[in-house]
Amino acid sequence: MQDSGGGNSRKKELDDFWDIDMIVPKRKAPMHSSAKSTETVEITVSSALESLTDSKTYKSEKLSVGEGGVIKKYLSEDVSQREPLYSYSLENSLVHNVRIYKKPSNYAYYENFYRDALKYLNEKSAVAERVPFFSYVPQYDQMNEGQFAYYLYFREQARSGNYIDADYSYILLYIYEILNLGDRMDTTFGQSQLCGLWWAYRDKHCALGRQLADWMCEYSLINRVAPPADIDIQSIPRECVYKEYLLVNKGVGYDYYSEALLALSSAYDYRRSKFATGENTEVFERYIPKALSACIAHLSTSGGVLSGVGFSDSSISRDAYVGALCSHRARYKIELDYCSFSRTNELRYLVGDIVKYSENKIRAYLGIKSRLGCYSLDNDIRHLLDDFFATRLTKRVKTVRKEERQEYDALYELPAKPLSLSDASKIEEESWETTRSLVEAFEEEESVSDISYVAEKEIAEVLGENVADDSDGLMGALGELLVFARAVYRGDTAAQREFIRGSGRMPDSIVDSINEISTDIIGDILIEDDGGAYRIVEDYEFYFEASED
Repeated sequence: MQDSGGGNSRKKELDDFWDIDMIVPKRKAPMHSSAKSTETVEITVSSALESLTDSKTYKSEKLSVGEGGVIKKYLSEDVSQREPLYSYSLENSLVHNVRIYKKPSNYAYYENFYRDALKYLNEKSAVAERVPFFSYVPQYDQMNEGQFAYYLYFREQARSGNYIDADYSYILLYIYEILNLGDRMDTTFGQSQLCGLWWAYRDKHCALGRQLADWMCEYSLINRVAPPADIDIQSIPRECVYKEYLLVNKGVGYDYYSEALLALSSAYDYRRSKFATGENTEVFERYIPKALSACIAHLSTSGGVLSGVGFSDSSISRDAYVGALCSHRARYKIELDYCSFSRTNELRYLVGDIVKYSENKIRAYLGIKSRLGCYSLDNDIRHLLDDFFATRLTKRVKTVRKEERQEYDALYELPAKPLSLSDASKIEEESWETTRSLVEAFEEEESVSDISYVAEKEIAEVLGENVADDSDGLMGALGELLVFARAVYRGDTAAQREFIRGSGRMPDSIVDSINEISTDIIGDILIEDDGGAYRIVEDYEFYFEASED
């Protein structure tokens, strides 16, 4: 019996080993008085904030009681009835209307930062030794005594226009200080400081270059400061959201907008052309911006810039200071109505084709045969550009530069000798003797008719007769592309379109392939763009004249 009892006890012990409940600690049963509900209950109470701010912005405060009794607080906002804090218009600007909204906030994060910024606003420091400082979100209370002293020194130097070497975190801290204080300091000076920091440190700190341009514009719009004066259009980053705000035409007409379009909204940059180098650069820079300016004037018929293109105003709505340390006092939303220079690819391609067409005119003036393709230009613009360049560019006359005389040239000069009629007669007699010898030699080898036959055969080959069957010649090298080239020669646009559909290629790609082959064989292009249509270069039409016969 003992063995049997011992066996049952051992079996129960082994079974209990696999029972998880046996090893998990037992929980004490909670008292009913302190039990917490796991259901969420929303309780709406009147908010004390309603008495401190606009009732249209703050409607009510809600407390959400969730699992474990954690209270979550948030604000509800009726966006449809929200009114702007203020709105205004800008004169002589592509930005037509600005609306500023105060963003509702239910937190007081960075309030200590705001108080410290006010406290240290006018504090100064003597020359201090540079101390490294790093923080992802730099604040005053993160610095030790040496770092704080260097920050004050760096800030004082920046305020004087002297941008000394400083860690990225020092620069960010000064930017956050300006953004958060807003109109508690001179906003015009604040704008100049943001511009100076951006210009001085954008190359060294790429992230700063991308963000600070937007922050500077938002600071100016919120505080109603005019755009920075004399800003270099070429320096405006393409990714800047508020490019149009920075573009202010100060009475220089459409030339200003031409420069802006070339910098910010062109699908083609003529400055990167392989022909815009050396002495040709001056011709490109003088005429292409002026040609674009003439087109802008033509397309601005109703008084608005590019109004004739059919574009309407664009709008943007954006939170201010995205990515910056921002107290609730500086939380705003900005809405703009503006004429955008870069809102569609259609405008970019239109400007790019105007620039390409202008460069083609300059290439023709310089004697360059290759051309750029232009697809989105109507006849009015083409005629306008033709007239523009016809009055400014005339055919260049090549001047032969006289080579300088070298000292050794005297060694190759013929000796000076007086004119002698007897010597002239002797030379003439010798030349006739040479002629008679040559004639006799040819008469012995073949008849005159045989010579004529050979000459005619060679001329026929040069003119291209049966050249299509010559695989070593140009026509043979073109292969299937010869069909398109013949259609271009005949001016048969229907045949050209049929070939394009069958090949599945763009027309410019086909022309480029033909010109590459012809350049390898005859040293020149075969097809050129003639104002929206292709044609065979006049010097090489004889290839097709012979084959058509």
